[in-house]
Amino acid sequence: MKLLGPEKQKQLRDKHQSLHSIMSKENWEAGRFYRFEKGEFLFQEGDASSALYLLVEGECRVSKTVESGKTFLISHYGGVSVIGEVELFEGKEYQSAVQMLGRGICFVLRLPERREAILNDLSLMRFIARQLCTKVERSDRNSSINLSYSLKERLSSYILYAQRDGVFASNHTHLANHLGCSHRHLLRTLGVLCESGVLEKGEYGYRILDEKALQASAGDAFYVSQVKI
Repeated sequence: MKLLGPEKQKQLRDKHQSLHSIMSKENWEAGRFYRFEKGEFLFQEGDASSALYLLVEGECRVSKTVESGKTFLISHYGGVSVIGEVELFEGKEYQSAVQMLGRGICFVLRLPERREAILNDLSLMRFIARQLCTKVERSDRNSSINLSYSLKERLSSYILYAQRDGVFASNHTHLANHLGCSHRHLLRTLGVLCESGVLEKGEYGYRILDEKALQASAGDAFYVSQVKI
């Protein structure tokens, strides 16, 4: 996590001027842009709540470890996404871990010194409320998919959502937990998609060879994408 210098701060404020429209002038001036490297954590489970993050560039994934020791992939964030809003209200430790998938930029409002100013910022509260509603809707939708569709349909849908430039790469253990299946069942299903000519396994992931066939395999199952302003 690196605080960017004055010149870069100015450039990013000009580039992401839309953020000014969702918060008070006071919070806009108090916040700072930070850069995160690939694989770096914004925070991990149990860390003290220290900031409200607005992801403005890049993508990150959210995971949680349960009592059995398994780590579940909860979601991906991209676009302009609020991170750490639950802890903002509850004032306790972070309940999940958030890790950058590549280099990214966040606009950061420090807690606890900014907590009251954030909570009294009606524009920012409205934006956070909209994002919370969308996250709940997305969670409900994805839970419904896991209950209602076959693994092949769910996996095809997720690949279409998570692929970048025609390549899908993911930690198999996290993905199996996220899709509610065994590691073996996941690998078997990926193998079926490869054997049918839909995917091709490569050194850095799976390349989509036939997107239309993958869409047909997904059917009407889909994962809800991120919110943008």
